[in-house]
Amino acid sequence: MAKLIKSNYPNLYYKINSKKLRIYIAIITIDKKRYKKTLGILTLTQAKRELKSFRLDIETQLSDLTFADIFNEYIDLVEPLQSKKQITTNRYNFKNHLQPLHLKQLAHIKYSDCQDIINSVLAKGLKPKTAKNIKGLIQVVFNFAIKQNYIDHNPATVVEIPRFDNKQYLKINISQAKELYKQIKLCSNTVIRDILIFGLHGRRLGECLNLQWYQINLDEKFVTLPYQKNKAKRDMQFAMTDELYDMFKERYKIALDDDTCSPSDYVFLNPQTFTKYTDISKTFNKIKLASGIEPLDFRFHDFRHLLGTYSINVLNLPIEAVSHTLGHTNITTTQMYVTKNKDTAKRVGESFIGLLDD
Repeated sequence: MAKLIKSNYPNLYYKINSKKLRIYIAIITIDKKRYKKTLGILTLTQAKRELKSFRLDIETQLSDLTFADIFNEYIDLVEPLQSKKQITTNRYNFKNHLQPLHLKQLAHIKYSDCQDIINSVLAKGLKPKTAKNIKGLIQVVFNFAIKQNYIDHNPATVVEIPRFDNKQYLKINISQAKELYKQIKLCSNTVIRDILIFGLHGRRLGECLNLQWYQINLDEKFVTLPYQKNKAKRDMQFAMTDELYDMFKERYKIALDDDTCSPSDYVFLNPQTFTKYTDISKTFNKIKLASGIEPLDFRFHDFRHLLGTYSINVLNLPIEAVSHTLGHTNITTTQMYVTKNKDTAKRVGESFIGLLDD
């Protein structure tokens, strides 16, 4: 391989080919990003002219980059790393809420442009939490552009969103929750019954439906949720309760009989089609109605809220333990289940005085 030689002219290099001719190469660094182009066998004057043209092309390209260009580049890069649902959500928000930014050159987008997007979202009657998610997407795109050295600042960082109550409120009481559990156990469709039982242990619907046998360790009694299959984007392991262990052990016996127990096979297969379930709402709604619960008052995701709320506020379990069980990366997320009421100060004060008065 011919050695690259630096010329006396900045950003211009050359190699000597087998015929002793110079092959000129342009290497330009802009905002710490390196751009390289082989200019060809030229005279020095021609090479300098081509170098100038190359630099102009780069600067024009960088100044012309639109928000849509960067969004598409970002999605192409992260699509293999994120869930299909997350990618779909990002594309939906981009298409339906970020149109004013699409054709704007990235370097010319200001704070006010981003704030206008959020104001428009709120004016449509959408919730502040939705606005927060959309702001997050704008920030992610700009942060990606910064990493690519296209720009050096993120105008979405200072965008303001009204404060909102992020606490999760359950629409069912403990009696209904107990009846729901009873009806789940009585469900004649044992596969959906087991999906719901797994959900009761704090797992998201996608984590349940996409569970494969390689994630189940019956010998050591734990379940693995790899980073590709969970919202936290990191590998997590959870020890099984006795109920889960018995359930998975029985399901494995069935899988052995059906020859569907290879590591890549799904755990919860539809017994009629031998494919994984994509929708269990019909059966789940029947179970809710049998429990005296209106279907819209309790979603599958509310199993997580049920576990978090009662574990912290009724069972008085440590918030750190509940946070791990739910797979939260930040304990702040778990704190939305903590119930605060006017009696808290009285209870804490009495406990503290009692300690001093003992």
